[in-house]
Amino acid sequence: MTQPTTLIQEIVNLIKQSRHMVAFTGAGVSTASGIPDFRSHDSGLWESVDPFLVASIYGFR
Repeated sequence: MTQPTTLIQEIVNLIKQSRHMVAFTGAGVSTASGIPDFRSHDSGLWESVDPFLVASIYGFR
């Protein structure tokens, strides 16, 4: 089994060698820093806009 520090170093090396990077995270990463999520009651993004206007063909016109 690979030691955790060795595994972390391998990940660091892969990131350093990469030209592009993508990270998939959950809402907890952004909400902890004050960025609203889509679903929270009374504070989610959809609470401040009409989803039928922005998430439909009419929102793109």
